[in-house]
Amino acid sequence: NLKDKNFYVVVSDAQSGIPEYLQLDRDNYVDQLLATGSLPVLMREAILLDGLRKYDGGITDPLPVQKAYEYGAKDIVIIRTYEESFVRKTKLENHVAAFFTKSYPNISKALKANAATYNASLDFIKNPPADCRIRQICPPNRLKAKRSTTDIKIMKADYAIGLACGAKH
Repeated sequence: NLKDKNFYVVVSDAQSGIPEYLQLDRDNYVDQLLATGSLPVLMREAILLDGLRKYDGGITDPLPVQKAYEYGAKDIVIIRTYEESFVRKTKLENHVAAFFTKSYPNISKALKANAATYNASLDFIKNPPADCRIRQICPPNRLKAKRSTTDIKIMKADYAIGLACGAKH
């Protein structure tokens, strides 16, 4: 069923501070996927695509639902790791990362604006165009696992919640 489908990922360009939507490439998909999760401060080695530094696409387009719509998707399913009522607030970690990326002023600015970017996507999700249907699969409450969680029991418990939410969909 997925044989002739295109798969896209989002990365944030360090220099321009804008999102880039990459079609996964058989020859370069490992580096493309690594770039999608490359967080400032946490990554020791830069992730380069075509010689240019890339960061996690969640910095510049954390919920790329509007881009999916622009690409022609009219029936969109979003799998979120936060409860449906979640609204992003500016976090200290964004300002710390912005400080450490000051040599890339545009990505630094994007880090500071991340909450507003996220919440603008939520507005699109709640008010899609008339020809678009958006469904969300969300946990009922905040998951226990965090970015740095290593406890297998916590990860398995959250995974089970995700499976149950998906089964209801």
